[in-house]
Amino acid sequence: MLTYSFKTVRFYKSKVFQTRILIFSISALSITLQVKQVYSFTACVSPNYGVNCGQTCQCGAGSASCDPVRGCVCRAGWTGVGCDTDINECTVNPTICNDKPNTNCANTVGSYACNCKPGYSKNAAGTCVG
Repeated sequence: MLTYSFKTVRFYKSKVFQTRILIFSISALSITLQVKQVYSFTACVSPNYGVNCGQTCQCGAGSASCDPVRGCVCRAGWTGVGCDTDINECTVNPTICNDKPNTNCANTVGSYACNCKPGYSKNAAGTCVG
């Protein structure tokens, strides 16, 4: 008989969050699935989160919401525990503006822009021309 334990599965049901471990047992004649509950807790009211609602979200400018399990949820372009660190998309992905000829990438707060290189300007179609 072979037994496999799988990653913890978290789910939300009726305002109660539960974490479970799935265990499959396989033999020549059968397949068995066991579900073992690790813990369960009631959903927290923002700004609290975590087990027994024991932590408080202290989210920054880049936060989309406070998740009752994980805490601050960051919008695109932001990172960090409190979503208060701007991601420099130009550094993370140096080729981000390659599909726009004659541009340089400029990091902005929470995003980026592909600006025309010196000596070029945008035409009516938004393409940088010299």
